[in-house]
Amino acid sequence: MPSLPTVRHRTRPALQPLGSGLGTMLSDWQAFGRPAYRHYLVLALCQGLVLALSGTALIIPLLLTLGLGPGASTLVASLALIGPAAQLAVPSLLRRIDGNLRVLTLALAALGETRGLWLGAVAVLAATGSIDRAWLVGALVLGTAALGVFSGVSAANIQAWLSVVLPEQERRFVAPRIVGLGLAVSAVLLVVVAVALDAASRRYGIGAYGACFVLGGVAGVVEVLVLGRLPRPGRVRVPRLGPATEPPPGWRRFVGIATLASLGSGLAPYYSVFVISVLRASASFAVALSALTSAASVVASTVGAALLAHHSSSRLLRVGYASLGAGWVAALASAPLNPFALPWFVAVALFISAGGSIVQLAANERLFRLASGPAIMAQQGRFVGVTAAATAAGQLASALALGLAPVGYPVFAALFVAAGGLRVIAAARLPVADAWANATAVISIADLRRR
Repeated sequence: MPSLPTVRHRTRPALQPLGSGLGTMLSDWQAFGRPAYRHYLVLALCQGLVLALSGTALIIPLLLTLGLGPGASTLVASLALIGPAAQLAVPSLLRRIDGNLRVLTLALAALGETRGLWLGAVAVLAATGSIDRAWLVGALVLGTAALGVFSGVSAANIQAWLSVVLPEQERRFVAPRIVGLGLAVSAVLLVVVAVALDAASRRYGIGAYGACFVLGGVAGVVEVLVLGRLPRPGRVRVPRLGPATEPPPGWRRFVGIATLASLGSGLAPYYSVFVISVLRASASFAVALSALTSAASVVASTVGAALLAHHSSSRLLRVGYASLGAGWVAALASAPLNPFALPWFVAVALFISAGGSIVQLAANERLFRLASGPAIMAQQGRFVGVTAAATAAGQLASALALGLAPVGYPVFAALFVAAGGLRVIAAARLPVADAWANATAVISIADLRRR
């Protein structure tokens, strides 16, 4: 990879007119498609394939099809959220292996992103009657745990890897586009799967899911190979952060508010569980809904990435929290008595997914703007671990509510209110910059386009 250019920047940029902003957005993506970024581009494509073909968008409908109730299915899906709490152990692991971030990330990705290979094998065996379906349920549980523990931690490590090998302004350019492109690929694939799933399931049974899992596993293998081609981060020294270590200014309040919002994220029910259990939609419809919400996330990620390159991350984060709060409150109108409940919930889910994508991008960017230097790995580990634990706690509470209460709209309505209310509180308490223009620096796209 050629040497990185010097990136010019200035502080407190002025907001651009809409037309100019759209032109800048297109220029950004055009620059990202250049040969200098081909490894990052392929990485994003592979992540999208893995997410669509061996993620919860297929696992949850399959669990419900196999006869698990909403509570049990939510409990299994919560394993994908419990896993990232393992990020707390990353600083210690890095110290044990002399700071070799590359080896650790490759190992985690190899264990997590290739899960589709063995998930597919078990699904095919279950479809042919070679093994009992209970084995398939067990494999789905383990696959969801692998999604959380190994894939979740490796994804966070990749962000840290980029912060080491790329200049700060170029990291702001590359990292959000990897996320956005991965979501775009996932959305397109889920549309294809949704169209074909019902017919394929009638003909091949569970084997139709198995084929998707295997393709996702193959993409995971390619992803690991591409990771190995990225610039080496060298040895990442992680200082020990004792109780007396002073965090960056504003850090404690940011983490506290993010933890509160993450608890609300955990309390929010899965779209597929609600539409299948309450609104009586099919598994194929649930997958199609996942495709639509992924598309909404793509649009939001694209806009968010452009804004974050030039403007305040804290203000964008507040917008995301407020959107999530308003969206879950609006979901209350999806009661079964409403003849338009299903299309209304689809519209609400699109709005919520867009807000969630904004929150993910803005919170991650806020993290890297508050903490930098040698302490970034330790601070990132604390942030991801604490917020993931809060999300997992909310998800477990949601699963218990769905498992113990009579399955129906009232329990989901209570979860809607709780999930939305906590986000509204987070938006109100979040300290923000004085103006949208208070970004710390701005990328010069002209430099990137010359590469």
